Amino acid sequence: MRYWLLFYIAVVLCSCHTAIAQSTPAVQLTLDTSEAEQALRILDKQAAHQSITSDDWQRLFATVPYQWLKARETSVGRAFTDGDFEHYLLSPETLARRSEWEETLAVLKQANMTALGTGVLAWLPPGAVIHARVFPEIKPVHNSFVWSKKGEGPAIFLYLERQSSNKFENTVAHECHHIGLESLDKQEEAIQAGLPPNVKRALNWMTAFGEGSGAASANARSGISSSSSASQKAGSGRVAAHPCARREAGRVCVGCE
Repeated sequence: MRYWLLFYIAVVLCSCHTAIAQSTPAVQLTLDTSEAEQALRILDKQAAHQSITSDDWQRLFATVPYQWLKARETSVGRAFTDGDFEHYLLSPETLARRSEWEETLAVLKQANMTALGTGVLAWLPPGAVIHARVFPEIKPVHNSFVWSKKGEGPAIFLYLERQSSNKFENTVAHECHHIGLESLDKQEEAIQAGLPPNVKRALNWMTAFGEGSGAASANARSGISSSSSASQKAGSGRVAAHPCARREAGRVCVGCE
């Protein structure tokens, strides 16, 4: 009787775990434009020769994209202070780009992020998930990257510059492919645990195919075909982690710059 009771408890626990797993969508991709929007509000006030208050600045500094940007720059040893950011935002060069940023942000906000992520997921092995945030940012350094804050999922930081919706969605799709592959890291480690070192080395070199697969998934989203696309999608085995050699302090390439 005791064994039947233990078996019943195990079945219930497994069922609960499965239900929880199924209740979490495989794609959770969101666009957070709060930093750029608050920066533009400040620029609008500057252009209208209105007083910019400490509350205006605090609303900017309180946005999640700004806080994550500050944390990331600190993590790589790059100086980043609120005072420096204020100086950058109020410079004539920054003010001159206000209209460009407003127009571009309006374009990006039209993207269907869930559909975008779902399209990329079709190119990934079973079990992959895409849980990420996208941060279009107005910032001093004109670069883009992917970075994960400790205990949080990854975020795609995109320097806000004039671009079409197609270019934006292709860039996000490319990075989502990498993020989806990285979600399978633990599964891959378990599979490779008992393999000889030389086989592990060979598999590591094979991760370079992930870059081509990432490009193919982005191209397919926009209807661009290539002779290798079908074979890349058909080969849905695990293509691991991140193939770019230029990975640095949590950075993942954006479009492999």
